Amino acid sequence: MDNSKKFTDDNLQGEELEAFTEKFLRAKFDRDRKKRWGKILEEKHGINPPGTEPRRRKGRTIYLWMGAVAAAVVLLFLAYPLFFNASENNYQQLADNYIQEEFFQNQEISKGDQDIETLEINAATAYNNKAFETAIENYDKIVEAGAAEDRHIFFLGLSHLYQGNYQQAIETLSGFVENEDFNSFQLEASWFLALAYIKHNEPEKAKPFLEEIQKGSWNRQKAQNLLDLLE
Repeated sequence: MDNSKKFTDDNLQGEELEAFTEKFLRAKFDRDRKKRWGKILEEKHGINPPGTEPRRRKGRTIYLWMGAVAAAVVLLFLAYPLFFNASENNYQQLADNYIQEEFFQNQEISKGDQDIETLEINAATAYNNKAFETAIENYDKIVEAGAAEDRHIFFLGLSHLYQGNYQQAIETLSGFVENEDFNSFQLEASWFLALAYIKHNEPEKAKPFLEEIQKGSWNRQKAQNLLDLLE
């Protein structure tokens, strides 16, 4: 029988009515006390009664959202230079690979020309042995003597490039594309000049030479690879 209806039961009298009333009031007191303490625990300590869902704290949610946005902005700010540097390192590394992978051999000695002057022999020998400082010294002496030909200037420029003297390489090789007096090595000079500009951190100046190389057949794919990275 429902507790509320039991009070109206005429058969409930005396001690039985007194016992039931005590039991009913105790149960109500327990429920009220449990509800009150549950509310206190939830509000002051964040502890929720079993079977209940925690209340969402709007203020805390907003702060968490704002913190996540701020973290994303900081991450993007930090990652951008890394991405940019990674792209730069890619074409720098590729240029390095192309400089080193196919050493441009000086063929003057192999011709067996006994009339080649000592300076030419010394310069070419040093160059082919990758003793580029010695090669530069001998090629410079040929230039100072006024006896330099296209091949001497070209390999002097390459010696500077392989030695890491990129500014000197640019100055030396530029003559082949700016001066009509040079009748040979124009295509090769354009390729190595592009590599020198890239290594000198002037990639935009390398693009016209790479585009010219890309139109032909020699080193066409290599030029395209570098152009793709420079876009």
